[in-house]
Amino acid sequence: MEKRTLSYDILRIIAILGVIISHSDEITTSVTNYVGGATWWMVVFIDTLFRISVPFFVLLSGALAFPKVVNSSYAQVWQRILHRLLIPFVFWTAFYGWWQWRWKGIAFTFASFIDNLFFSPSGFLYFIVLVIGLYAISPCLKPFLTFSNKQKTRLVFCLFLAASLYSTLLYFLLDKSEPGFSLLLFLPYTNYYLFGYISQNIKLKTKTAWGLLGIALVIVLLNSIFFYITLKHFNSGQTIFWAKTSGYYFWNTFSLPIIATTILFWLGLKQLLENLVIKVFIKNILAEISKASYGMYLIHGAVITLVDHYGHMAIHLIKQALYFAYFKKILMVFILSYILAAILKRLPVARLIVGEK
Repeated sequence: MEKRTLSYDILRIIAILGVIISHSDEITTSVTNYVGGATWWMVVFIDTLFRISVPFFVLLSGALAFPKVVNSSYAQVWQRILHRLLIPFVFWTAFYGWWQWRWKGIAFTFASFIDNLFFSPSGFLYFIVLVIGLYAISPCLKPFLTFSNKQKTRLVFCLFLAASLYSTLLYFLLDKSEPGFSLLLFLPYTNYYLFGYISQNIKLKTKTAWGLLGIALVIVLLNSIFFYITLKHFNSGQTIFWAKTSGYYFWNTFSLPIIATTILFWLGLKQLLENLVIKVFIKNILAEISKASYGMYLIHGAVITLVDHYGHMAIHLIKQALYFAYFKKILMVFILSYILAAILKRLPVARLIVGEK
């Protein structure tokens, strides 16, 4: 039986919850002339806070998967990639291609399918592509294990700076947020991957952990204010250098604010959760949700569409207070995604599409 680590289970649940929250922010992204008000600020703050979600998943891969795959043969690594990543990626790429046609009338052809596989992954499925890349290069990173802790820390710090510079150049010089060839997506994420691994040996005092969380929350607040300033300029027909493309730079995974908040939240939360003592039955519940998180990630996009349509949770259909509808939608998507993922994990053939053997 696989040994579970409570702190990592909770961090994984935080990550999948954050992904769902990030994809349920229509209040701030669908109606750009709606700026300000208590609910708007609440949603922006929460959305900015959970920009750490995908980096958290990569950090978890570094902490839990890297020690296994780095010492594996290439045959073993690619077997892991096939079952855990490639089969789900091919299936869900086809599924969401059809889903977009079914719900939005967007044409789904063989050419678009190939494009989604190799050049522009469909929506949030890019995460699978970058993890494939990270797993594939892991055996090549074996020399990293021989470095001293100080050398490892310096290297990862340099990788973070390089990734931030890379992202900044793409954004400000090329008006792009990612490379055009999806198989290269993993490159800037190597920093999070390796930091997840070395962070296992970082121990902090409880007071220090709380301090890191406090600093991270201040950065999130400042980031939210920058977002407000950006939208106010857009609504008045003006632009700002940090928002010259459709994406918002300070929400970019490799912008310095997101790198900082990710590291601070990761170290602070990990330390506090390692000291957490809870009842066994609650620990078991958290473990079950954590084990279903990958399936939840894969299926939550479809669940959001169904909740919006049949649950009348789309922004133009809401007839309740916005703050209530916001949390209600997140809860509905989270619960339904878990139920569906848990069912798929237990079905003989269907379990393959959620990464189970």
